[in-house]
Amino acid sequence: MLRTTLAGLYAHKLRLLASSLAIVLSVGFVAGTLIFTDTATAGFWHEFAAQAAHVDASVESPAAAGNPKRETAPPPLPDSMLASVRQVPGVASAEGRMVGPAALYDKAGKLIANGDQTGVAIDVPADPRFQYFSLTSGHLPADATDALLDSNTAQTSHFAVGDSLTVLDSTGARHTLRLVGLADLGVAKNLDDESVLALTAAGMHALGIHGYDRIDAAATPGTSQAALASRLSAAVAGALPAGGAVVTGSKLAHDLADNVTQQVDLILTGILVFAIVALFVAAIVILNTFNILITQRLRQLALLRCVGATTRQVFASVLLESILIGVAASAVGVLVGLGITAALSALFSGIGAALPAGAGIVLLPRTVLIAIGLGTAVTVAAAVWPAWRATRVAPLAALRAPDLAPAVQRARRVVPGVIAAALCAAGVGLAVLGLPKGRNGLLIEAVGGAVFFIGVLVASPLLVGPLARLLGWLPGKLAGMPTRLATANAYRNPGRSAATMIALTVGVGLITLFSVVTSTARSFAFSQVDEHYPIDYLISPLHNGTAESARPVLPNDLAGALRAQPQLSIVAPTWEDQATLSGKANTSIGAFDPAAYTGTAKPPVTSGSVDTLANGTGGIALRDTVAKALHVQVGDAVTLDAPHRSEHLRVVAISASSFLGDQALISARDFADGFQPAGPSSILIKAAPSATPVASRAAVDQVLARYPLASVQSAADYKSQITSAINALLAVFGGLLAIAILIALFGIANTLSLSVIERTRESGLLRALGLTRGQMRRMLSMEALLIGLMGGLLGVAIGVGFGSAVSETLIRGGGGGSPISYPVKMIAGYVLLAGLAGIAAGVLPARRAARISVIEAIAET
Repeated sequence: MLRTTLAGLYAHKLRLLASSLAIVLSVGFVAGTLIFTDTATAGFWHEFAAQAAHVDASVESPAAAGNPKRETAPPPLPDSMLASVRQVPGVASAEGRMVGPAALYDKAGKLIANGDQTGVAIDVPADPRFQYFSLTSGHLPADATDALLDSNTAQTSHFAVGDSLTVLDSTGARHTLRLVGLADLGVAKNLDDESVLALTAAGMHALGIHGYDRIDAAATPGTSQAALASRLSAAVAGALPAGGAVVTGSKLAHDLADNVTQQVDLILTGILVFAIVALFVAAIVILNTFNILITQRLRQLALLRCVGATTRQVFASVLLESILIGVAASAVGVLVGLGITAALSALFSGIGAALPAGAGIVLLPRTVLIAIGLGTAVTVAAAVWPAWRATRVAPLAALRAPDLAPAVQRARRVVPGVIAAALCAAGVGLAVLGLPKGRNGLLIEAVGGAVFFIGVLVASPLLVGPLARLLGWLPGKLAGMPTRLATANAYRNPGRSAATMIALTVGVGLITLFSVVTSTARSFAFSQVDEHYPIDYLISPLHNGTAESARPVLPNDLAGALRAQPQLSIVAPTWEDQATLSGKANTSIGAFDPAAYTGTAKPPVTSGSVDTLANGTGGIALRDTVAKALHVQVGDAVTLDAPHRSEHLRVVAISASSFLGDQALISARDFADGFQPAGPSSILIKAAPSATPVASRAAVDQVLARYPLASVQSAADYKSQITSAINALLAVFGGLLAIAILIALFGIANTLSLSVIERTRESGLLRALGLTRGQMRRMLSMEALLIGLMGGLLGVAIGVGFGSAVSETLIRGGGGGSPISYPVKMIAGYVLLAGLAGIAAGVLPARRAARISVIEAIAET
């Protein structure tokens, strides 16, 4: 049987090519994701762990986190500790690592910032072995006025060696430095995307930066890392701030890389989900291919039975074919995975998140085994049912003439219909069950979606007939006999047509789901801005290591300066901080200036009223989730434990959404008493009705020129950022799902090709009855179009339904806000593209059918 199986594979090699390509693509996607994960992880370890290459032990402050930035102000290690570390026996050399805020102006006089974060300054170690950046041009700083700048910032802001740099320290004082060199900080810089200056210790002190984030030590020969760490622990025990630690160099290297690799693993796990979807689509294509191949080889298998082959041997022969195909195609898929790794690298670079290459592409034996094992397992699993069907072939079947494509058997519709209805009902029920459960309901909805899709899979042969007749009715009236024949072909063998279209349904359904969710997210965000915060401008502080508070604030006099501008009608400061609310720690508490309630902010409430907050008479408004957690409603009292005051406040309102991101809202007077803020957290601005957008923006910019650590964002800017982010996200999802759709198109082409072979005699008879070559091509093209449209429509229906459920759960929170947004043009485009893709997939099969010789076709037995 082995030789027979190999001979059969060789004889039908072209028929198996498309299914093999489906396996190659899906396995390549899985392998590419795994290879890319391993490569990126190795790269991160290489770059981050290199910072600890010559460190045998390190004393870490509470703020040390393995990157050149600290957002809060925990106590650093004192300057005196470095001398103590250098005196510890076994220490060959030690250097302190200083980090602090240093906002850099660009050449246009604006601060360089990433969001609300300005740049940082790091010190240049005196001992080169502890230097964790590479010099790309110029030289190291020699005195307090010299500075290195990271090469990325230098390139984007057009700085060159020899230029003067203007830097703002945490007190707001300006300093002028001379750029003496450029430094490459590698992936650490790429992740934070902020300006980084490297200065001498004297230069750091001139900016008001003292103390160390970390003190690294190298051991003398013969001193182990563990021994050195133990001695350092004993030496600094009395001076080490709470939360600080002493770690070995190997532990430091692990900590530096581990946090980043975990974040990357989370992203790559998401990509792997798409790879598994592609594998599932490939399984459908393979199942369909083997089903058709077995149907076409019934007489061959019957002949094997006639010459003595047992049912077990026939079953084993078909499974052996699937194993050989699976192993060979999966091995090629691993090679394709190397190319997909390069594509994923380009994708990450394109969205501004370039990952390190480390020592090059990492291909682990584990990855090869997993990829080949998955591809082979899916192929074999897809071949089990066709293999079992092959054992049902009676030997006498070899004596019968082959049937044309089997007709629909109505008697077999009842049981699948009942099962499909039950599964679809269960899937919808689970989706509805997950609606009010917020993010926790997403898992329930995902399970519901899977169950519903299985129901659709069972029901798809029953849906093909009605769909094909509906879609083919008008074209059949207009385009004549070829179209009517194509419609008949589509529903005459519903199992084959359904299996062909269902692969496309998966890809179209998922991309439609993401389109509905992202469109709803954009619409919801816009409605929140327009309805509840109809502001023209939002002033926010930039974080530059301010000493007054762990969170950045705006100057108190900024609001007054803005109110003096006639182009601005309403200027309303807001405040926010963290406090304990009736035992619920770290609750975000906010407050609005009274002017905000009338002109710039309209907190949406589901019960109660915020009037008492607006007029300053007290009370508290709660987000509904907070009220539920505290088991309170309007009229109940809660206890607010603020830093400077603890008081009981009556709940005056409950809202279905947060208050500019805060979980609770109190009056400005109560906030001032309890928190004594150093300044407002933001300022909401409404332009005067008579002022043009250009004039109002110029007025805001004129004031902010005197306040460099304040940034302005208009409502249009905010909406543009939301749109850009959502479009980028949708483009990434679309690109990933394109693999699954491409595999589905291979399935359509493969099915039609095998169908042409299966219907050789039928095609010959049609040609003999007068069907021209052109009509034959149109018939096959229309059949492909119908399959594409059916798969697209079914996918859109599923995607819209479950996209609505996910949007309701994840974005709208079970109600409120704008309605679910359906991108109708985009969804219609998916259906159109599915139809066009079907036509494209049917081009080669149609050409092959048109070339069939009439005499040879009729003589086919």
